[in-house]
Amino acid sequence: MIRELSNFVESIDPDYFTADINPAPGLHIEFEINENNEVVKESYKSFAFNKKGECFEVDEKGKEIIVECNEDFAKREYFSGFVTINKAVDFSRKLHSTSPYILWFKKDAMNLVEGRLDDYFKKTTEYVDDAEIQLVENIASFTKTELLTLIGNDNKFNSIKGSDYVKIYFGVPLKFIKTSYNNYLKERIYVKDDYNIRIDENEQVFGLSGFLNGANAKKDL
Repeated sequence: MIRELSNFVESIDPDYFTADINPAPGLHIEFEINENNEVVKESYKSFAFNKKGECFEVDEKGKEIIVECNEDFAKREYFSGFVTINKAVDFSRKLHSTSPYILWFKKDAMNLVEGRLDDYFKKTTEYVDDAEIQLVENIASFTKTELLTLIGNDNKFNSIKGSDYVKIYFGVPLKFIKTSYNNYLKERIYVKDDYNIRIDENEQVFGLSGFLNGANAKKDL
C-alpha cells in the first residue's frame, strides 16, 4: 500500500501544488541577476497584492486601483516557506523564508531584519550547491547594503498593512530554489534530528514525521 501511495504522489504533475494559488497579501519585489551573477539594482520591480490576490496600486486620493500583473510568484513562494514556524531558519522568527534566493518578512519586522541577515545567509548557503556560493555571496552583500533602503523608498511599501508580507525574489532558475528548499526539508521536516537515518547510497533521509508526533525529552516513550 505504501508503495502504491508513493507511486501515485510521484505521478502528480508538479504544477498541481501551485495551481490557482494567489500571492500572499503584501509587497512582492523582483530583481534580475546579470551574467556576472550580480544583482541588478536598477531592475527593481514591485507589486502590491490584497487579500483577494489582486494586484493593486493606490491613487492620489488613497483609493485602491486594481491593475494587471502577469508575474508568477506561486512556485517561488511554495518552494521557499518554512514547514512550521518552529522550523524557521531564522531562530528569531523575523525572517520566514528558507532560501538565499528569496526573503520573506512581515512589514512590521523590517527594522529588525537587518540584524538577522548574517546568520540567515550563513545558514541558507548550506542549502545550495558549491557552484552557487559566489552568487549567494553577491545576493547577501546586496541585501545587507542596498535592499532595505530600496524597499523603504518604495511608495507601495506604505500601501500594505503592517501584518502583510514583504517578499523579495532574486532572478535565479527555479531549479536553484527547489534544490535549496529540498535541502532545507531534509534537515527540518522531521520532528527531531536524533531519530534521523541517512541512506548514503541515494542520500535519502528517514526520520520521525512531525505530523501528530512529538518528542518530549521528559518521556521515555
